[in-house]
Amino acid sequence: MVFLRKLLIVLFLMAGVLVSASHALIHWEKTFGGEGGDNVRNAALRNDGSLLLTGFSDSTELFTGRSRKVEIFEILLNGRGQQIRSGHFGGMNEDRGYTGIETSTGKLVIAGASASTEGDRSDPRGLWDGWVLQTDDAFNIEWEKSFGGKDNDSIREIIEAKDGGYIFCGYTQSSNLENHHGGKDFWIVRLDESGNILWEKVYGGSGFDMAYSIAQTSDYGFIVAGYTFSSNGDLKGKTHRGNGDWWIIKLNRYGDIEWHETYGGAGWEEPRKVAVTSDKGYIITGVTGSNDGHLTGNRGGWDVWLLKLNRSGKIEWSKTFGGSNHDKAFSLIIDRRGNFFIAGYTTSSDGDVSRLAGGMDAWVLRVSSSGTLMWEHTFGTEKDECAESILQLPDGTYLFAGGVFKGKPEVAGDDGRLYEDYWVVNFQP
Repeated sequence: MVFLRKLLIVLFLMAGVLVSASHALIHWEKTFGGEGGDNVRNAALRNDGSLLLTGFSDSTELFTGRSRKVEIFEILLNGRGQQIRSGHFGGMNEDRGYTGIETSTGKLVIAGASASTEGDRSDPRGLWDGWVLQTDDAFNIEWEKSFGGKDNDSIREIIEAKDGGYIFCGYTQSSNLENHHGGKDFWIVRLDESGNILWEKVYGGSGFDMAYSIAQTSDYGFIVAGYTFSSNGDLKGKTHRGNGDWWIIKLNRYGDIEWHETYGGAGWEEPRKVAVTSDKGYIITGVTGSNDGHLTGNRGGWDVWLLKLNRSGKIEWSKTFGGSNHDKAFSLIIDRRGNFFIAGYTTSSDGDVSRLAGGMDAWVLRVSSSGTLMWEHTFGTEKDECAESILQLPDGTYLFAGGVFKGKPEVAGDDGRLYEDYWVVNFQP
């Protein structure tokens, strides 16, 4: 009887594991943070298999030295999610880390925005500045540079260029920068290995235009993805369909526009990630609220939008995914088989969404190279969760980094996505 009872208990536990594994097999998950808000925005895979997380926090008990308002953090994890070490950077005001990478020489480069005028910063310029730091493996600052003008400027993605140095994209509201048109404009800056400006470009119109993602192309140029609310300036003659369109710009290696185009419908569109495909075209993901123009099949509210372009910017296919409520993508990778992994959130429990555990869950989708949904998984509890960044690990499993919302989540804007803790999940579909 004792043996039978133990056997039944084991079978029960195995059944519970199988129920949870029928959704996705979670190898490990970790939450980190302090008493305040801790917000991860980017995850990067290092050459040694460790993980670099970039974000910002107001958990002041985690900072070294004097009390600060909001600090950029860098967290280094091993492949099992165990923290190796961390670094914090900033001054007495707000500092936000949006992107971090390991360079080909093993250095770490972090970029974001800062409103501080002292501390780790040496050259404040405006209200918010773009800020780039290079550190060694132990998070000791080797150099740091501020960029921008007299008003608000922010970096959203930085990459290492194939021909040396770095390039970042974001937005500027500084009217003293050359070619500023008003509101927010696309802001793209090419740097050398020491953070010195090689060239700086500002593109846009009189409305709000913001670049979120940049990738280098095979001809050593760049593809930039963002949104536009403008119909004049550099957007003159382009179709303005509604409440914000995707604006995709192809630049040559010197930052000059080779082609640019708008995509969307009458609703709101915002792209978050662009990547170069094996056929030298482009894949972009983000959000759409439209069911016209370049969009069909909207399921309600906002949907995840995945757009495939050829190398000249012509649409090859356009796909939307979601349910009757709000669904949004923040990150995309191309896996080893050429399929697309997308990460974001869902508030839907119908349509393409198989299950919703709380008001908002992290949502991961795998889409074929031709745009067919292969599978989707939600991750969450009765709380509200979101995935910000996704990676494929050397062992073939996947990882996303995101957060558990602090209070009631807002579904738009960076200030809305504020988390009580950051959350990392390693899973196998």
